[in-house]
Amino acid sequence: MAVFIWLSVKYRFLKSKSFIIPFLVALIILSFFLRWQVSYPHKDDAIFGFVQTHLRADGISFAQNYLPLRLFKSDETIISFLGRMNYSLMSKYLFTVSFREDGASKFNEENR
Repeated sequence: MAVFIWLSVKYRFLKSKSFIIPFLVALIILSFFLRWQVSYPHKDDAIFGFVQTHLRADGISFAQNYLPLRLFKSDETIISFLGRMNYSLMSKYLFTVSFREDGASKFNEENR
């Protein structure tokens, strides 16, 4: 699921005590929210405990321990948020603030 949001807002302020100072404040917010999630099955089995260390495929019957085939699902999620704000003062000065936040479920909870 992906959600894209584009929001553009413009304001015009006329404020003064003794004279009129027109200026345009342009505020543009670009918000990008992406959530990506995928689930896929895994197959896992293990054979271990061989007496000899270098065996070919035909030597699998010599294993001392065998874990049966296990099926399990893995869920992964990535969430990102981007933002940018432009501020124009008197059509002369332009200030830009950008930010980004990312998160993923693959990392340890302390590093998400």
